Amino acid sequence: MPGLRKIHREARTHLEIVTLKEEIIQQSKATSGFIELDGLVWYQGQLVIPATSQYNTHMIREYHDTPIGGHLGVLQTHKRVAANFFWRGMKRDIQNYIRQCDVCQRNKYETMSPAGLLQPLPILELVWEDVSMDFIDGLPNSHGFTVIMVVVDRLTKYAHFLSLKHPYTAKVVAEIYVKEISRLHGMPRSIVMDRDKVFTNQFWTEYFRLQGSELRMSSAYQSLALVKSNGVTGCIGLSFGITLPIRLRHD
Repeated sequence: MPGLRKIHREARTHLEIVTLKEEIIQQSKATSGFIELDGLVWYQGQLVIPATSQYNTHMIREYHDTPIGGHLGVLQTHKRVAANFFWRGMKRDIQNYIRQCDVCQRNKYETMSPAGLLQPLPILELVWEDVSMDFIDGLPNSHGFTVIMVVVDRLTKYAHFLSLKHPYTAKVVAEIYVKEISRLHGMPRSIVMDRDKVFTNQFWTEYFRLQGSELRMSSAYQSLALVKSNGVTGCIGLSFGITLPIRLRHD
């Protein structure tokens, strides 16, 4: 990203900003929220730069393409840029930039499905009383680990990401859950998960029955509410799965 001195120099001398300063002096309604300080114009704490600035694309690239940017979506990228800068049409420029981002186009895909029947879940009262679980498979090998086990509290959406080696068994998954989740949050009242051979294993079902938990399978024969609940875990896992390979590219 260009140095702040260059950005400040343009923000002081560009015709668009000079005109804006004159409107501020005249107290035009169009400049409500804008103030001038030391030759620079600010809008709600953000430095105002020209909409046609030569540096706008560089700033979007800095907040979107770099490892700290992580190639996040329009809303998150806009939030990052808007924390420091403002220009007219900024969100539109960010949308256009991300729409043309080669990395985003190759690593992301549309996840929206047709809307179905709404069946709200019961209102939860305690954290980590009801959880949902899922697996992210097929990740690059890291010291033998190729699977991420995602465990999400349905109330707070707080998530744990636990590494596993493939193939994993019901016994291994249960042991990791007790070691990494139960010791921090206790045993849940219920667990919602996608139908998987690991979870249908009799040992897994019996294990949680003895612990006083109710294993609930989100299959086609269960309520849509359960499927929707575990969709939260899927969304969190999807975001993690998209961001991870992008960050690894920078490493």
